[in-house]
Amino acid sequence: MFKRRKVVMLPTNEKAHKGDLVINPNNKQLFQFAHQNCTEVAQHLYILSDEEIKKDDWVYQTVTKEIIKSPFNCINDDRYLKVIASTDPSLIKTVNDFDFLSNQSGTRDIVLPSPSQSFIEEYVSEYNKGNKIEKVMVEYENTFIIDSIYKESKEQLKPKINPKDNTITIKKIKDSWTRDEVTNLCENAYDSGKYSIIHKDIEQTFDKWIETNL
Repeated sequence: MFKRRKVVMLPTNEKAHKGDLVINPNNKQLFQFAHQNCTEVAQHLYILSDEEIKKDDWVYQTVTKEIIKSPFNCINDDRYLKVIASTDPSLIKTVNDFDFLSNQSGTRDIVLPSPSQSFIEEYVSEYNKGNKIEKVMVEYENTFIIDSIYKESKEQLKPKINPKDNTITIKKIKDSWTRDEVTNLCENAYDSGKYSIIHKDIEQTFDKWIETNL
């Protein structure tokens, strides 16, 4: 399934390296740098989600417009949006693992996934036409994660990552659907609505579901 997510591009304090995005100071056109050294600063893309944030997740601070590590766990806080993918390879996340065979837990560092090269090229093309891409659809899948505290696995919806190049699948926002797609959307909306127990929250939940899925 695909979920609607936000996109921002932010400048860094680092000089661009090969493959980084750069804005030409003369004509303000965006391009992907093809050499090793550059006098201009790198620009990075960040794919953002309003899903639950855990302490030390990378987040976009909507007030200061900067990328930081979250200082705490938070849900439904408009000041923060979780970074689920980025062209910035310095965004490393520590994840917990549990080995059922040895009955031991541990940690490992992973680099956040990146948007695919095809999306980066599409973003550059549209940016130079004056059409800044701000919302996209990101592919998600149900995966099983290990709860290191309770030592059990549980199902969770997470962005689908291509293990070959650590990228996520992105497509444009749709404005038309087939009958089968509408049927699937209705089924998903029904399943989501079953968990809206408090009546006063139904309207808010519905609006959020529309914003996320359509």
